[in-house]
Amino acid sequence: ISLTGTGIGTTICRNTVSNKVLGAFSSTGSKIVQTLKTATNVQGSVDYSIVPLSNGCIGSPTLITVVVNPVPEVFGSSKTTICSGDSTNIILSPSIVGTQFDWTVSQDGVTGASLGTGDLIQQTLVAGKTSGSATYTITPTVGGCSGTAIKIKINVNPKPIPAIEDGIICVTSDTGETLKSYLLDTQLSNSTYDFKWYFDDEEIVGASENKYEATDAGFYSVIATNTITSCVSDEKKVTVVPNYPADSFTVTVSDAFTQNATITVTVQGGTGPYFYQLDNGLEQVSTVFTNVNGGEHTITVTDEQGCTSESQKITIIDYPKYFTPNGDGYNDRWNIGGLTNTNIDIYDRYGKLIKQINTSSLGWDGTFNGQLLPATDYWFTVEYIEPNTNTTKIFKSHFSLKR
Repeated sequence: ISLTGTGIGTTICRNTVSNKVLGAFSSTGSKIVQTLKTATNVQGSVDYSIVPLSNGCIGSPTLITVVVNPVPEVFGSSKTTICSGDSTNIILSPSIVGTQFDWTVSQDGVTGASLGTGDLIQQTLVAGKTSGSATYTITPTVGGCSGTAIKIKINVNPKPIPAIEDGIICVTSDTGETLKSYLLDTQLSNSTYDFKWYFDDEEIVGASENKYEATDAGFYSVIATNTITSCVSDEKKVTVVPNYPADSFTVTVSDAFTQNATITVTVQGGTGPYFYQLDNGLEQVSTVFTNVNGGEHTITVTDEQGCTSESQKITIIDYPKYFTPNGDGYNDRWNIGGLTNTNIDIYDRYGKLIKQINTSSLGWDGTFNGQLLPATDYWFTVEYIEPNTNTTKIFKSHFSLKR
């Protein structure tokens, strides 16, 4: 407080009366520089009586009143560590009635924190896969005076997240026997977590490991508890359903010597869907294979759940369009596979019988009376029994000898 007088050589004196205020005292001079503090947590005041003196004359006194408001404090109580998905529940209490609390917040690796005002910070914090934190800076204010801010840091531990998924077991349709179980795997460690497993909402007695082998169809769930942080997972629920393997399958092939021969597969029973494979080729969803070469083939039927895996051997009756009797051990003889003990007559281009072979033999080597025949087309006739109709047929065609 700066003071001035009107007379030359004026001396200013002041008397002080304090009301619940400390730090005020009487003095002289042109300035009042004093640090005032309330004696209690309520408002106080100081009355300064200012008296000017000049040449022995006393002037009229002036009264200056200074009102002193107390500085508020804030006290906060809460857990310093919570689990992801829990509330902060920070309770704020004042040193002075009527104090208002305002807070800001910085969060690291968590979500859900926000600035605000009030006497309760109740915010749900969510951590990711690792621990995070939120730090609240809380400032008390009353009567226009702000107190010292305090910081409260809340550490947030992640909840366990069991990774079990819906699954399928393989079950026979007639007896209900489980052929293939399904492994429920939490992907969590036994050394760090405890587990409780449930089947159709009832706890499975003795199931306490991180994995459980499901042998029955139904609803399964698991709750995992971190033994270090005591954080408990949400109950993870999955469904295990039955899949029935195919009872059998039949294969239909086109008639012998059909151009672009086909194989058609028909599955009896089972859940499916099925995949079909010809020999070692790629699996397909179509039940029909087209343009199949002559000879013996293996047809395999599977399903994506691994419940069905059945194979059959079939034969496509067709003739080789050429052969190369050059002694290299590959394609050196000509014969028709798939026919049992059937004679084949081979002719040259002029209709002369060159050779009669049996389908049970090694086949024709491209010679006539021990002499090599030229590379050209040769004709053949075969009388056979059509497997699809069990009728006798005659087939004629030609093939090439290449050297």
